[in-house]
Formats: sequence, C-alpha cells, structure tokens
Amino acid sequence: MQRMFFLYLTAILIFAGGCKSQPPKQEQIFKPSSPTEESIIGRAEGTEDDSALLPEELFDVKERLQSAFRLKPGDELEIRVFGRNDLTLSTVVPPDGVLTFPLVGRVSVAGVSPQDVERKIEESLKEKELVNPQVSVLVKSYSPRKAYILGEVRNAGGYSIPAGEYLTLTQILSLAGGFLPDADKKNIRLFRFTANEKKVYSISFTKLQKYVESGQDIPLLPGDVLVVGKMQRVYVLGCVNKPGGYSLDEGIGTLTKVIAEAGGLTRVAARSSIKILRSEKEGLKIIRINIDAVFEGKIPDLQVKEGDVIYIPESLF
Repeated sequence: MQRMFFLYLTAILIFAGGCKSQPPKQEQIFKPSSPTEESIIGRAEGTEDDSALLPEELFDVKERLQSAFRLKPGDELEIRVFGRNDLTLSTVVPPDGVLTFPLVGRVSVAGVSPQDVERKIEESLKEKELVNPQVSVLVKSYSPRKAYILGEVRNAGGYSIPAGEYLTLTQILSLAGGFLPDADKKNIRLFRFTANEKKVYSISFTKLQKYVESGQDIPLLPGDVLVVGKMQRVYVLGCVNKPGGYSLDEGIGTLTKVIAEAGGLTRVAARSSIKILRSEKEGLKIIRINIDAVFEGKIPDLQVKEGDVIYIPESLF
C-alpha cells in the first residue's frame, strides 16, 4: 500500500503539468535498463475466463449441512418418555456434550442426531426393565450455526444458518447490505474449514449470477468465511478526457481499454509517447508505448496491472 501511494504521488509530482507542459527530463532516472518494452508486454497475464465452471462441490453440500446440525453444546433439548411423566428432561447441551437423564445416567449427545439420542436412551431404559420404551428428543432451539462475510460489504459479520434450510452466497450478501462501491465482485474468496477439508475457493460474482439465473446458488456451511476483496485500480493522467482512477473489475484489462474508459485521448495527446509508471520489486519502472502501433497491430496491447499510473503527455507539434 505504501509503495502504491509513493507511485501515485511520484506520478503527480513528475507529471503535474498535465496536458499543458512537456514531462520534465527528471523522468529519465526512472528509465528501466531492462527488460525491453516488448518483453514486458509479452509477460502480460490473461484475464479471467468467465466460461469456466465453478466447482460442483460448492453446490453439493446437503450431507455436510445435515452433519453440521448434529447436536452440539448450546442446543436446547426436550426429552420425553411416552407414558412416563417422571422421565422428562428439558436442558441445554453442556460444554462437554454429556447429559444426565433419569434412570439412565450420563448420555453423550454431542456430534450425533436427535434420533441417535433417542435410540441410546431407549436401549439404556430396556436394561432397566422398561418394556418397549418410546423416547422422543425435540430440539427446541439450536445454538447459532453461522457463516461469516467480511471485506467490502456494508454490514460485515456472522449470519445464522436456519436449521433445515439453506443460507446461500447471494442471500448472505443481501443480509450484509450488498457490496461497497470499491468491492471487487470478481474477487470473492470462500474459506471452508471443516473436520475433513480445508479449502479456499475463488468466486466471481459475475459468474455466479449466471448460475443463479438458472436456479443454482452456493449454499454455505456453518463456519464458512467469505471475504470480498477491494477493486484493483489504475490511474490515468494527462491528455485524456476523464483523468482519474479506474477499476480493473469493470472488464478493463489492457491499455487501450483503460484509455477508452477515460474518455479517449484529447486531440493534443502525444500518441507515440504514452508512459506507464509501474512499481515492481526491483523499483520504479517506466514503460513507453506508441498507442498507434498498438492500434495498427504492430505491437500487442499492454496488460495493465493494479496501481499502474498511465501518463499521456501533450504533443509538441
């Protein structure tokens, strides 16, 4: 973040004259000795493939969701034995997951279903010479099973998953008040950590909407954490009609698209002297581009990167 701030500030200082003055000669101290412009362009990364399918396992969570609603500490239970009012218990599952039931004693209930508890108690009561005992276990309320959403949403936090129902990705986004203006809708990460798996999924909301239109959404599991990233931006200064910062999330990936988004070049723009100021590990680097050569197909379009500052000087002729 500090490097990006320094990069933007440097560009403002170097190119403060905007479209009315020639860029000062001091820029030469930032001129990279290598690699060449062509090799830099050749390293451009590809854009996201919106035709790629989301993993099927994201949608098929029915069994895992049922497992998540096995009993655990904090669940409120009511246990009854038919015809025996003296064998009734209303309780909350304690931290150790073990209940004490009349005539039976200690019963471990954590991690099993209510039906499993019924069978456990029935078997124990038969050993106490009760004839065909019929036990019912009612879950009066579940302790919260929550999924979490963080990052660029209006109301980040945890949201409860209703018992026997789904809480989907689009639903939790709605509960969280939707995206903030700087949210990167193509950069939603789902962290899923369960006893059997620890995975991180990268999800594009644009891509997910196509699934939603066909009736599919991503159900969330208790403990899931969604993180909505912040948009990547590039900055355009100088002889364009709308200088400013532009989001890479809006389908902008190349130099020509950024310039188009900025309203195009003005009539006094130096089309052969466009400069991209870029921060890399080796330091600050200036890439020089002749935009007409790009339009004519003589050199490939440049893939812009987060934090790039694009400067279009004024032509002297």
